[in-house]
Amino acid sequence: MKKIVVLILAVCVLFLLTACFNEKETTGILPSDESSNKNQDSNELTIESTFEPSTELTLERTTEPTEALSFDCLTENETTPMFEEPPPTDRQIYENQTYQELIFHLLDANEGNSLVQSEQALYGEKHQKLLEAFKDGEIVLKAPKMNGALMPLWKREGFSKISIFTRETYHLPWIWYYCLYKDQNVRVQITYPTLFVDGIEDDMTCSQILDKIFPGTPTEQNYEKNDIYLRVYAEALEFKDKTVSATVYEFTNDSRIWIRYYDDGCLVTLVAEPSVFDDEFWSSFVLDALTASDLPSDESSDKKQDEKRTDS
Repeated sequence: MKKIVVLILAVCVLFLLTACFNEKETTGILPSDESSNKNQDSNELTIESTFEPSTELTLERTTEPTEALSFDCLTENETTPMFEEPPPTDRQIYENQTYQELIFHLLDANEGNSLVQSEQALYGEKHQKLLEAFKDGEIVLKAPKMNGALMPLWKREGFSKISIFTRETYHLPWIWYYCLYKDQNVRVQITYPTLFVDGIEDDMTCSQILDKIFPGTPTEQNYEKNDIYLRVYAEALEFKDKTVSATVYEFTNDSRIWIRYYDDGCLVTLVAEPSVFDDEFWSSFVLDALTASDLPSDESSDKKQDEKRTDS
């Protein structure tokens, strides 16, 4: 009799265990009596989920980002209105402390004595094409000037004064100059879109060019779906010798404005407080070819400065 009772009890226990196992397999939810192991088991459930995260998501969006400024980085502890995402694998930042150092790495150096040149194959075809275009004379290295003289670079110790981005806004390589105008910071960003995009014409508006470079990018026509923008509008910039079409970005969480325009093969972005862009600025500012004869006296030495690099 005892054997029969034990056998019946064993069958009941086996039945209950089987029921619990089946419930766990079908729902993917841990039974409440296993709460002590919840943290450990939840990791396994995430891996076994029907929506399995792709490794590619940690490197780059699988769909085109709605915010074309998504790779703008932080400098000088500033906040940024840009979407945050892990940097792509072909994004590298090379720091330069002087205009001369920039000339050396982009125009004078060869692969044997410049990290920028020796690593060019590592960071994407667009970055490599930009360096080759400088070397072949297909494009001219341009820099910001006021009244014909190079703009002074900001003086914050430990921060780059000129950055070479192998990949940044619109997935293009950029050069960023961190400048001063009347003791206020002005960031001047340039890229050369005609190296990578066909169909850009000088008589296009800035928003038309931006949409050609990066279809669907926020402009004055479609910015309202993104709540990071306070306002985006078109504006005509009155320089000393020309007028160009621009797109201006104002953000809900940043007091600075982004002014983007296209001129003579370059896409330019100016970032600063609105008060910086006075009449004197527009009558004096120009983006012009950078040559050794433009260098300030404190950069006149031929001695190559130590190169710094920031891994993203």
